[in-house]
Amino acid sequence: MFLCLGNVLNEIWIKTEDAGNFDAWNTPNIYDYCTKLSDYELFYSEFQEFKFSIKACSNVFIHLSSSANFESPNFYEIAIGSNNGKNSNLRRKFGTGDSYAKITPGITSCIDFKEFTLTWSGDGLIQMKDSSDNSVIDWTDISPFNITGLGIRTGWGITGTWKIEFKGQYTGHFCGKTNLYGNMTLLRTTTAINSVFCSTLCSTSGTCFGFNFNKNIQECQLIAGGQVMTTYHRSDWKLYSKCLIGRSVCMGCLS
Repeated sequence: MFLCLGNVLNEIWIKTEDAGNFDAWNTPNIYDYCTKLSDYELFYSEFQEFKFSIKACSNVFIHLSSSANFESPNFYEIAIGSNNGKNSNLRRKFGTGDSYAKITPGITSCIDFKEFTLTWSGDGLIQMKDSSDNSVIDWTDISPFNITGLGIRTGWGITGTWKIEFKGQYTGHFCGKTNLYGNMTLLRTTTAINSVFCSTLCSTSGTCFGFNFNKNIQECQLIAGGQVMTTYHRSDWKLYSKCLIGRSVCMGCLS
C-alpha cells in the first residue's frame, strides 16, 4: 500500500492491493486483511462520517469495527461492487450472510473515481450515498455496535486507489527518511546547500507534498501532491514529507 497527500489539507490518497478472495461470508478474521486507517493517524469514529472516492473495477470493502485495533468479532462489512461490480452489500459479523443487499450496476469504475459518503449513528443507522445523493446502503441495526475502528481493502483480484477526505493543517513540520527516494512527479528541481532551504520552498507551495534532497550533489526536488506515493531505497538521498497535525500524519514516514 502506498499513500500520498493530494490537495495538501483536504485529502489523502491510498492504494490498496488485492487482499485475496476473502469476505465476511467465509473468513472469521476478515479484519486482518484490512488497511486500518488508525495506523496512519486517521480517525473517523468521533465524526461518524467517512467521505471518499474510489477507483476500482469491483470488490471494494469498508470495515466498521467495535475495536480500534480491529481485534473484535463485532464489525460491519460493506461491499461496494460485489458480484463483478453488480451489487452492494452490508454484513454484520462473520458468517451471518447479508443484512442488506442492493443491485447497483455501474457502482464502481476501473477508470474513474466514484465518490461516496458513509455515515453511521449510535442508534444503529448506517447509510451510504453516492455523489448524486442516491442511496447505496440504508440499514438500521437493532442491536448496534459502538464503532471505533475503520478499515478499507480491495479483493478478489482487484486493486484500488482511494482519495480519502481528511481535514488537516500543515504547521511547518517535516519528517525525513534517510536513503529513501520518492519516485513521483516533481514540481521542480533546484540547487540547495541544505534541506532547510528546500523545506522553505516546499512550505510556501500548497501543491508540494515534500521533497527529495541529496546533500552530496546539493540537489532539491520538490514533489507534487495528488498522486499515489511510490518510494525505493536510494543511497545519499533523503525523502521529506509534510506533517499535517503538529508532527503527526507525516505520510513519508508512515508508509
